[in-house]
Amino acid sequence: MAKRLWYLIGGWLALAAPSPLRADHLVGGDLTMTYLGKPGLFRITMNQYWNETNNTGDYSNDAQQEVFVFSRRTNTFMNSILLRQTHKQPVTYQNPACARANRLQTVEVRFDSLFQFDSRYTDPEGYYLVWERCCRNGSVMNIRNPAQTGFVLYLQFPPPTGETPNSSPNFTLAAGDYVCLNQAYQLNFSAQDSDGDQLTYRLVTPWAGYTNPAQRRGTVISRSSYPTVVWQDGFSDGAVIPGPAPLRIDPNTGILSLTAGQTGLFAFAVEVTESRNGHPIGVARREFQLLVTDCSKTLLSPPVITRSGQPVETVTLCDTDSATLAVPPGTDYTYQWQRDRANLPNATSATFTASVPGLYTVVKSATGGCARDTVSQPVQVIRSTATTVRFDSLLPICEPNISPIMLTASPLGGQFTGPGVTGTRFDPAIAGVGQYVLTYSGTDAAGCRFSARRTAIVQQPVRLTVPTGINLRRGDTVVLAASSSEPLATAVWSPSNGLSNAYVLRPGASPQQSQTYVLRVTTPAGCTATAEVPVTVLGGVHIPSAFSPNGDGLNDTWELKGVITLPTCEVTIFDRWGSVLFHSTGYAQPWDGTHQGKPVERGVYTYQIRLTDQPGTYRGSLTVLR
Repeated sequence: MAKRLWYLIGGWLALAAPSPLRADHLVGGDLTMTYLGKPGLFRITMNQYWNETNNTGDYSNDAQQEVFVFSRRTNTFMNSILLRQTHKQPVTYQNPACARANRLQTVEVRFDSLFQFDSRYTDPEGYYLVWERCCRNGSVMNIRNPAQTGFVLYLQFPPPTGETPNSSPNFTLAAGDYVCLNQAYQLNFSAQDSDGDQLTYRLVTPWAGYTNPAQRRGTVISRSSYPTVVWQDGFSDGAVIPGPAPLRIDPNTGILSLTAGQTGLFAFAVEVTESRNGHPIGVARREFQLLVTDCSKTLLSPPVITRSGQPVETVTLCDTDSATLAVPPGTDYTYQWQRDRANLPNATSATFTASVPGLYTVVKSATGGCARDTVSQPVQVIRSTATTVRFDSLLPICEPNISPIMLTASPLGGQFTGPGVTGTRFDPAIAGVGQYVLTYSGTDAAGCRFSARRTAIVQQPVRLTVPTGINLRRGDTVVLAASSSEPLATAVWSPSNGLSNAYVLRPGASPQQSQTYVLRVTTPAGCTATAEVPVTVLGGVHIPSAFSPNGDGLNDTWELKGVITLPTCEVTIFDRWGSVLFHSTGYAQPWDGTHQGKPVERGVYTYQIRLTDQPGTYRGSLTVLR
């Protein structure tokens, strides 16, 4: 109760305060609400249209507006929502001279705010937003006492906290247009619905509401209904703007049409009903007014749109290109370019650069006054579908001195360019070592350029340096000392058994048996080179440094473990003067410390063991003990 009382007091104070605003310049407006993806969260928007000519109060400079939410079933006041001005722009007229002559200077002003509906909003019959203000333009002809009659903007919506939140219909921007007397006219009053609901349109009697010159603003007082305006004599719901073809609206498209039979300023309202699965769920209303003026009976010759000096009917845009369209310039005429029959802001010169696909027309108007306008034949601007270009990739070329490579691309008819390119071939020998960008380009059937690029990489052959062959005794380790002319190349040895690391150029090798290791290196560009390193593993030979041929049965012979398996080895023993004391091929019978049947003296002797079936010779000293 306290909250409601606060709103009532605030409303009375606002009404009691002096207002510098002039209501006779309000043209129309509408309300919308957009669901923002979070339960109960919406953007509330009010669009207003004002005529700023000689508007000293300038309604459109209001910093904020207040709208009220009521329950449909009980008309109970629910909330007050404060909307702030966020946008203001002039409405473009297709004939500025005629608009100025009739004191038309309309602006669109937008007020909006985010609002979170709470858990109270569950009534299945829904709710409505309402905004009231007095008063209307005193020049309106079809309403009695328009300067004493208020405006009502109204939006009805389903429960905003339900399982399927709904965005209301959003009316298109109102065009800055007027109607020429006895001339057929159409105006787009359609709306967009982001939920895909069915929209149905009808003309309705504008509401006057409960405001008046003494109480200019609406309040939180609940209402069961809102009174309508009172038509002047000769006007009615079926003759809002009378004439050979009175004002009508297409119920399915929202397109207004008429042929007016008298001049003046006329107010009207459009209501759009939003239905889902055949059931109405919301209603939005737009208030507006339309000027009917007596245009000159002299018909101007229609302008002809050209491109590059030639008349055109269709223009194809390539990729991000634009097209400059033109009509003959002159000081006696003004032009208004349109896309899809909608006036384009600030597009009033004799040329226009079109970068967006659409149907372009030009309205030609006399600069001297309000003559009957003419419209050019339309020019359809379309954007060409981008041509798919296939330019086969080029593998790295690891040897410059090879035959030229055939280049392949589509669509046919293009041209290859780049270093080393002749016709459809790339010659690495001509290009030389390096990286080269090759281009395939051309013009498609629509006249649009296409192109694709590939990089050709030409490298010198990778040079590897490896040992020619390595011998080692079983159990020993040797380094496979390889090097590459390409320092960034990766290395892989195979097989990997017996290697300390199979992925470096110089691994340690300790194989258990003879085998050939294969090194493969790969450059960052993908070029490869291989080399082989044979490794021979020698049998292990144990050579004692002394023995005692004294007949005690211990170490009586010089045993050479491992040599016995080498039948072709040569074992030779020398005395201190180099004379041969013992020689054998094979070592089936070990030396017993005798020479010519007699024991040799105690002392130091030298030996030589040659492994004739594989590389390797062993030399050393041998001590004979007694």
